[in-house]
Amino acid sequence: MKNEPFFSISAKSTATLTFSRATLPTSNITIKANFPVATLADETNGLAYTFLTLEDATLVAANAASYFNNETQRYELTIAAEALIGASTANVGPNRITRPLRPLIGFEGVTNKIVAAGGKDIETNSEAIERYFLSLMGTSPGTVGGVNKIVKNLFTTVIDSNVVFGNNPLNVRSAEDGGAVDVYIIGNTPVTTIETIVFPGVEQ
Repeated sequence: MKNEPFFSISAKSTATLTFSRATLPTSNITIKANFPVATLADETNGLAYTFLTLEDATLVAANAASYFNNETQRYELTIAAEALIGASTANVGPNRITRPLRPLIGFEGVTNKIVAAGGKDIETNSEAIERYFLSLMGTSPGTVGGVNKIVKNLFTTVIDSNVVFGNNPLNVRSAEDGGAVDVYIIGNTPVTTIETIVFPGVEQ
């Protein structure tokens, strides 16, 4: 059996980076996609994480006033970024992503004002097996998802279906058959119609 990357699902942490400067810019300043900014080393494990910007962004000098933050008294450009690797420990707190790994031209500093989020560790074998088991149950005829799948596979004219069970008032068979479910469908059936036109005569 081919070893697919089934057991290596993880998620990368995302953050919003704020590049800033104190003085009024006289020309446009662009930060390119994939610009790397690293975190400060974690005090507990010594690890640092690199985040890459997800898009090009430009502080337009002609419209610099719209980038000015009255609270910080700085011109700021915000860009979405994503961690280089998937790990829950990359969900770092505010003001941790502050080390540009390339020359920072046009700006004086960068930081993340809010916590980075969404990072998830690689699944363990037991977690992956549990997820796979749930996915199999989703196609079983003993589940709602399985019933819907079977109905659509067996009856090609069915557009959509809805399984009702339990105390749902639409589950009319449960009164007679314990544990029964009812399936309501939306479908279409081609119908041939014949229209007979009676000719009443000329100019009638």
